[in-house]
Amino acid sequence: MFYMEALVSTATNRLRRVGIGGLAAAVVVGGLSLTAGPALADWAATGGQIGLVDTSPTAAPTNGATLVYSGKSAQAAGSIQLLIPNTFKNNDTIDLTLFDRGLAAGNVPGDICADSAHALGFSSAPTVTVDAVPKAPAAVLTATAPQPALAAATVAPVATTPPVFNVALTSSTRCTGLGTDIARLSINGVQAGGDPTNKWLVTISNIKYTLGSAVAPGQIEVVPFAFNGTPGSSASSRSPLFGGNLADDPTTPGFDATISTYTVNAFVAPVTFGATNGNLLADGTIQSLGDFTIGETVPYALQAGTYTLTLNGANFDTALPAPTVTASGNGSLETVTFNSVTVSTVTFTVGGTVDNTKALAITIKGLRASTGTQGSLTYTLAGGSVGQWLATPPGPAVTGVPAPLPGNLAAIAGAFQADIAAPALVANFTAADTSKRIGGLDRYQTAAKIAAYNGCNTSIVLASGQNFPDALAANYLASRFGGSILLTAQNSLPAATADAIRQLGAQTVYVIGGTGAISESVVNILRNTKQYECGGTVTTGQGNLQVIRIGGADRYATANAVNQTAAALGGNPVGRVQTKFGQSSKLTAVVASGENYPDALAAGPMVVAGANNTTGGPLPLILTTSGSLSPSAVSTINALGIQQVIIVGGTGAVSSTVETALQGLGLTTIRLAGADRYETATAIADFEYAGSPTASTTGTYDGGLGFTGQTAYLATGQLFPDALAGGTLAGYDQSPILLTTTASLSAATGTWLTANATQIDTVIAFGLGGAVSQAALDAANVAAA
Repeated sequence: MFYMEALVSTATNRLRRVGIGGLAAAVVVGGLSLTAGPALADWAATGGQIGLVDTSPTAAPTNGATLVYSGKSAQAAGSIQLLIPNTFKNNDTIDLTLFDRGLAAGNVPGDICADSAHALGFSSAPTVTVDAVPKAPAAVLTATAPQPALAAATVAPVATTPPVFNVALTSSTRCTGLGTDIARLSINGVQAGGDPTNKWLVTISNIKYTLGSAVAPGQIEVVPFAFNGTPGSSASSRSPLFGGNLADDPTTPGFDATISTYTVNAFVAPVTFGATNGNLLADGTIQSLGDFTIGETVPYALQAGTYTLTLNGANFDTALPAPTVTASGNGSLETVTFNSVTVSTVTFTVGGTVDNTKALAITIKGLRASTGTQGSLTYTLAGGSVGQWLATPPGPAVTGVPAPLPGNLAAIAGAFQADIAAPALVANFTAADTSKRIGGLDRYQTAAKIAAYNGCNTSIVLASGQNFPDALAANYLASRFGGSILLTAQNSLPAATADAIRQLGAQTVYVIGGTGAISESVVNILRNTKQYECGGTVTTGQGNLQVIRIGGADRYATANAVNQTAAALGGNPVGRVQTKFGQSSKLTAVVASGENYPDALAAGPMVVAGANNTTGGPLPLILTTSGSLSPSAVSTINALGIQQVIIVGGTGAVSSTVETALQGLGLTTIRLAGADRYETATAIADFEYAGSPTASTTGTYDGGLGFTGQTAYLATGQLFPDALAGGTLAGYDQSPILLTTTASLSAATGTWLTANATQIDTVIAFGLGGAVSQAALDAANVAAA
């Protein structure tokens, strides 16, 4: 444990150094304090030290001090260490007595125990331990001599053992009946012998405080007083052991004290501070944060001034709209104004008429942030009167704070432990690992995150996130310009979608379906939205978004319109696939049922990636009714010159009647199907990974698309949005989409992953645990291992 301390000499009342002070006589050598030899045989007159244990070397400059809150019980505080000489007697006593922030810098004590609301005391008796081996006379705990380094100063004990302490809680005359403000350490069990100038290192740990509801913010001082014999007994007398600290028995009327040295192991926080959801997914996308709330612990805690919320481990989104900061609970006297937001800070100002009788609550809404690094996130509040309350020593008097009650201390030397800084007001959250999951809080956020992986594009496709039929053909259109699919509600544009459109740098939005799928009000919002460059912080200067709606009388007519619009964009609109050795490649489309979604969704990567074993573009997705070939499907086939179709799903999805009708049009047909949607998805994956046909292979087909991706994407087969949005990413990655139930990995998918483990390195889920549970995702990765 690391040790920090500060000393103010009672002789000069000016000497301050790193190293907690309290010696009857001291000299400074090389910046360190060394104890002088004992002036008297009695232990209480030979000098001693008090320090705050640093529970970890990285905890400086707080040295283990904690934040505690008014109105709460059993709150942990930092441990304390004493270094006392080996000249003590049974019944000698050390009282660790609590004072509030009014003690420091020459002030009289504050209002501790003025009433039950201001009570401050130990919750339970702390634990006291003593090092087994004494320290050399010159041993001093300092910043440059951390506690483990004191081992070099140890001396061999001579016919002596460490002192034993009895620990009890009691009350001073200030807190009688309200709290136990004294932890009394009575020495019990000593043996004579050894060098009287040697020192024992005493550690007081497991310290816990209980605070009344109105205890003032700021530091809690722990003041050690020494007594020869038990206080209150006829043999007791005051002893200026710790730098001259001197006191009457604090449990008797007329408690009087001279205080020169104390330590601080806890600070009373001026506010409560936190967020409803400050976690992020470490996927680099901009995500909405929950509401941040800041509430006064006492009505006068937040005075007029500028406050700063700082984020470490991620970046705030600085683009408009700006966050809102509002005040409540204060009778509308105080005002809170948003100032600015940078990548790391948000600043706001408290002004108006400060009301010191009603607690102010501040809420910050609308913050967004992003990070690509997994780990901890910290939101820190500072500035304004926060810095005054948590200063060491306390800062200037805070306007409007009730004056401290008069005290009866004989003298206060003004010593303070200025090396201990108050812990920051921090709200701790996490940037979660997303290496095997792409998901958001809902389907709209998940689609936005998938789009972010695809990257910026001047065009995007917007489909319904509530109904699947019109959206199924969207993958073919998005693949024509290398773009993404975003989702929307029928009558409102989700914030995640609006943010993604801006951040992707979209200039054209293709809206899929009629007003029954996506209303005109959503289209109007888009038409009134500025175009942004990639990144979403700079407008293009070219005006608002261009919006193109593509729809038809029904889902089949919409799919036909989408396919023909996509084909008209130029280049090679339809991929060519060679499925049998010795036969030429053919312009190929995918045929799926328009009455259900699973088979069409599993075929999304095939639609996007197209014919990778030859040349050409993506494969149009044609929808049909199950019992008969829809006229719109025939229109697409004729318009695009389709020569071959890949039917996805069994005859329950696309009947043999439809297949016969397709063959009657002169088309080659191939069916990819399984016993259920999960097996059908694996059949599609097999076709996607199949390479060029070979002469040695027999069957209805032996060629495929030649996928090379080493990732398998996993989506729920029970809902459509995540797999719909994920089709573009999987297709660009030349990887399959496999389906599973939410709760557990489907058997067909697990079997396929095991069989293809040499090809698949990892499985990534679309959506959070509500779509694909962690158990299903873990099982998938185990199967692929």
